[in-house]
Amino acid sequence: MGRFMFIITFMYIYKSVWCSLDVSLVNDGPAVRGSNITFTARVKGYGGENLKYVFCDDVQPQHEQEFQLSTNESKWTVEYPKELYEAGEYVMRVKLMKSFYGIWYFVTSARSTFRLTDSLNGNLVLNQDNLERPNNFVAVNKTVLHYIKLPDNEMEYLKNNASTIITYWFIDCIYIDQTTDLSLNYTYNDLMADHYIDALVVANNLPLPPVTTTTTTTTTTTQLLLQQQQQQQQQHLNHHQQQQIIQH
Repeated sequence: MGRFMFIITFMYIYKSVWCSLDVSLVNDGPAVRGSNITFTARVKGYGGENLKYVFCDDVQPQHEQEFQLSTNESKWTVEYPKELYEAGEYVMRVKLMKSFYGIWYFVTSARSTFRLTDSLNGNLVLNQDNLERPNNFVAVNKTVLHYIKLPDNEMEYLKNNASTIITYWFIDCIYIDQTTDLSLNYTYNDLMADHYIDALVVANNLPLPPVTTTTTTTTTTTQLLLQQQQQQQQQHLNHHQQQQIIQH
């Protein structure tokens, strides 16, 4: 009789936990290949117990990690090198487990779809009078700050891997300017007109050329640097990345 009561009690506890806990999974993607994606699992109905979060994605090679935490939230940041993974849609899963006298058992699970892309993922933001515009309308004859807002993980990726970042700005398919800070100041003068804005961000991951000592004059050195900059700009516009070695 005692053994029978123990089994009934165990089944009741197990059923109560199963019904009371629920887990959700989100991510901060999409992300360009080579950067990171952070996955966040959150548990509803948490009562202070010790939980195990088991993460696993479906890419090849696969990532898997587990965390034992006494909290209702678990975060895991995964890097997806561009040399190993193709652009596409993938799935991350998390299993929630609970311990009963040292024995871990499955409670529930969740999944989250994420995308790896070949290009950066950002938004074009308009700012006028130090205020972000809530829509696409701006006032004429006042400077408008256009800037590209990238996800934090992609900004960090560019800082760590790109030697130069140049943004080419086009308005109504006409080249306007190039900048190195992902932003452009421009003033519109025509009232009630529509404009199409295109921004092409080119990041060069080639290392910067080493600093060399030269005996040429300042004027000659300046001309040489200008020639190098013009060559690099032309290479970016043609979408080619070449490294030139200039020997003196």
